[in-house]
Amino acid sequence: MSETSVVKTAMSETDCKNFRIIELLFFAYRSFVTDADEVLAEYGFGRAHHRVLHFTNRIPGLTVAELLDILTLTKQSIIRV
Repeated sequence: MSETSVVKTAMSETDCKNFRIIELLFFAYRSFVTDADEVLAEYGFGRAHHRVLHFTNRIPGLTVAELLDILTLTKQSIIRV
């Protein structure tokens, strides 16, 4: 471990609040997606499938190239979906 990465002082009150916010966002996200993941699993789908279904339903006539841009995916990475 380099000397610059060693914590030399305790976190400030502001740092602690920032970390707490990050932790709360993590737990909220995990809780939020759990139910959806269970429903998707019943159909053999994952989150990537859900994103594709969402945007193709929301934007009629969406091309594959546009979908790839929206999802910031490559053709290779979307093939299994």
